[in-house]
Amino acid sequence: MGATVMLRGSTKGTSTDANGSYTLEVPNGENTFVVGYGGYQDETATSHDGQPLNVTLLPSPNSKVKSRRR
Repeated sequence: MGATVMLRGSTKGTSTDANGSYTLEVPNGENTFVVGYGGYQDETATSHDGQPLNVTLLPSPNSKVKSRRR
């Protein structure tokens, strides 16, 4: 199981696969997503009309994990 991707302001969400890929049906226009993974800081990103997102999650303070790109 990978990172969690949630559509802000809704109950829609999914998890990424081992390569960081995911599919999530969203409305047209601007959408804001919250991406998270245990031991990492959540990242907020905005996409327009379903454009792909590239997000890099940073370790949480005092965490001993390496950066993980999702």
